[in-house]
Amino acid sequence: MYITPVDTTGASQATANQDRLNIIGEKPPKNWLRMGRMENYKSMITNVGREKQMDPAVFAAIISRQSRAGATLEDGWGDHGYAFGLMQVDRRYHSPVATEILISFIKEIKAKFPMWSQEQ
Repeated sequence: MYITPVDTTGASQATANQDRLNIIGEKPPKNWLRMGRMENYKSMITNVGREKQMDPAVFAAIISRQSRAGATLEDGWGDHGYAFGLMQVDRRYHSPVATEILISFIKEIKAKFPMWSQEQ
């Protein structure tokens, strides 16, 4: 299962500014796991994707957006000490098992909208 048919718009100005990048609107490269900080987590993301039977790009996208591959974390914590880990699970609402939370939400959506494609 892969999400490659999904068209993306690329980085927004606000997102690019967070890392002082000039990539507004550019689409992510096909070798996204080889880029910068994300490279540190490539094998972990790939293994979890395989274990959970989910495209690792989904996890990488969340990690990229939520913590910019760890760049925004202090001792693993972000969001003023409320969110933990690369996927920034908010301890006020969840125990820090991000992949399980994500998968349970995906299953709920699949049950609610059984006719939707995997990409949707």
